[in-house]
Amino acid sequence: MVNGEALIVHNWGISSTVITTKGMNWTTFKADLKSSSNRTNQESSNWQEAQYIAYATVMCTILTIGFLGNILSVIVLCQPYHRKQPLAHLMLSIVVGDLILIVFGYPTMMTVVLRRLDIHAYQARCSWDAFANGAVGLTSIATFTAMTIVLSYCMHQKTPRFRVSSVTIFRLIAACWSFGVILMLPPLLGWNRFVPGAAGISCGPDWTDTSASGRTYNLLLIILGFCGPSIALSGSYFKIFRCVSLYVNFLRFRSTHE
Repeated sequence: MVNGEALIVHNWGISSTVITTKGMNWTTFKADLKSSSNRTNQESSNWQEAQYIAYATVMCTILTIGFLGNILSVIVLCQPYHRKQPLAHLMLSIVVGDLILIVFGYPTMMTVVLRRLDIHAYQARCSWDAFANGAVGLTSIATFTAMTIVLSYCMHQKTPRFRVSSVTIFRLIAACWSFGVILMLPPLLGWNRFVPGAAGISCGPDWTDTSASGRTYNLLLIILGFCGPSIALSGSYFKIFRCVSLYVNFLRFRSTHE
């Protein structure tokens, strides 16, 4: 809008700039304006490219370290001494779950993100990413809870060097994996759904679903996947702490009366 000898220009990235029109070359002005817009777009593109590079660098570093660390864990846990320990099999189950995610889980969505593809257009990959992460995560939670319960149970046995049988351990491992898989199946069967997260780099259950079925599933997931294990862990740790305290008090009592 021209008023007297001044031109007020409103453009994206330029706020209320007043330009004097005396002796101004209109062609040069339009070229400068276009150049400014191009620079802004270029800066935005460079920033997005930097984000992709940072994401790729961080994820590749995490996955590489995680893969090597878990491979070393498998080697250690498969040694003859550790194979005789009941908790080693449960630990190995967690390691295997991590390797499944590193090899078959995370790369699925990484390829979508790094290729600049629309995550919403790849529902199959989104569902697999959410299912794999959820199932392995819940299995790891259940397995760690089982490890704590087994440790607490063994510490309260009066028989020296009491051990849980291998059959019981393998049943626990099967139960933990069944727990994780079954709890993440409903979204694949129509009860709730898997959707991309806010950041657009991973998928998970639709926590914003306000329908009765959606809220029911989300509540079930929180109770069984978080509250239940937290209560079991707290009870087991309390028993372990009490057992250790009683043993320490016994040693103190014996040392003062010898």
